[in-house]
Amino acid sequence: MFKKVILFCIVIISFVSFAYSSLPEYGGTLVFGSGKDSETLNPAESTNIETFYAASQIYDTSLEFKPGSTELMPSLAEKGKN
Repeated sequence: MFKKVILFCIVIISFVSFAYSSLPEYGGTLVFGSGKDSETLNPAESTNIETFYAASQIYDTSLEFKPGSTELMPSLAEKGKN
């Protein structure tokens, strides 16, 4: 019984610590994990998906896709042509 209580406490503590670790922090250092090193952080020279993922965390685009769609919507742009 005591082992079950200890295990339950460990699980609860791990869930609580995970919840607080995922809160957004402004400023600081961006830690980005990937399966392969990025070749460059210049999105114009990006030739693989790992580089694209890293660059997309740093640079914003003028337009982006609407979630779940192939339609474009403004991102940094105030409005876009369709």
